[in-house]
Amino acid sequence: MNNSIIILDNVFEDTSAIDRLYQIINNEGGGINPNNLILSSDLEPNDSYSEIENLSRIIAKTIWYEKAEQLLRKRETEFKAFEIWTGKAPPDTEFNNSNFAGGMGGLNYHLDKDEILAQKDELSSPIYASACYIGPRENITGGEIVINTNTNGKKHMEDYERAGGGIVSTHGPEWVKVPFKYNRLVLLDGEYPHFVSPVVSRPVNKCRVAVAVNAWGKEALGVHLPPTAEEEEVEVVTMFH
Repeated sequence: MNNSIIILDNVFEDTSAIDRLYQIINNEGGGINPNNLILSSDLEPNDSYSEIENLSRIIAKTIWYEKAEQLLRKRETEFKAFEIWTGKAPPDTEFNNSNFAGGMGGLNYHLDKDEILAQKDELSSPIYASACYIGPRENITGGEIVINTNTNGKKHMEDYERAGGGIVSTHGPEWVKVPFKYNRLVLLDGEYPHFVSPVVSRPVNKCRVAVAVNAWGKEALGVHLPPTAEEEEVEVVTMFH
């Protein structure tokens, strides 16, 4: 999957896990914070775990061992653990003074990375990244993931950050926009920078929520990834319905 994007619709046949997680995040104010890894050997629900921890495991297992198992198999000698977190937009506190890549709000232009190493100015990205739109069921306007597929995308993002941010022009062929759709999964190369555009309209009292499940080649964050052989650089966009 090096340098590619895969989009899967209706990825969860049984949506009870994502529906319950959406209910917790949208109605009860819960969520999953990043920076914790779940080992691939620890994906079975357990009574000793919280409800959110068990939902995380169910969702990760469905995504990576039922829907994207072939991708992991290609890198199984490297793969060690998952990082899982959730994002809510708009957040409980609306953005009102942030000029992000997509405008006033959303999630700014970034690269999924090991935040612990990033504090030491060291860049370490996951093998694969993923995001699943888990709610609301109704369509919304905005809130799409916008991905830079250029092989120089990391440099583009670094230049953007050095320049102080601002709205990004996404009219070139290197940009892929994946609109929001309930139960849609986006799988992408872990080194693709991306952002989330602002939510323009949504059902009353219902926020856009996505769950990210990234596959890492290490068991703990703050640990260097082992070197990997270079793979052929090919840009592919595949859509399954």
